[in-house]
Amino acid sequence: MINLSNEIDQYFKINFKMQNKIENYLKRKLIEYKRYDKIFKKFKPKIYLYVDNGSRKSILNAAKKNNVKSIDIQHSNISIFNPIYTYQKLSKKIYSPDYIFIWGEHWKQKIFNNSNKITVGYPFFELNYRKYYSNENKENL
Repeated sequence: MINLSNEIDQYFKINFKMQNKIENYLKRKLIEYKRYDKIFKKFKPKIYLYVDNGSRKSILNAAKKNNVKSIDIQHSNISIFNPIYTYQKLSKKIYSPDYIFIWGEHWKQKIFNNSNKITVGYPFFELNYRKYYSNENKENL
């Protein structure tokens, strides 16, 4: 890591201090985990509904510890290049949500974790598709 940090410093002519940044990030995640652990213990919710952008792992870990069911809502395209949905391909130690609400059956094969995948559709797309491509509105084509 020190070599990488030195290379970044030299290439960009900066003092990046990578180790400090990593330590600060991990400290913030630990504080976040402890905060949500306390919240889950106090309020005892049954579910935790969220949209994962890759920064929710400490909250998800606290939910798992407190037996809170977690539901992630698909919010973007999913592919093998999206690490949020391929973590478990890399490590079995990383938690995944209990459920993922997905836009359609097509997306089930794109998610490589142990979550239960539930198709709920994509209402925004469906409403606009019907609005602009229905038989009554052919003049919109």
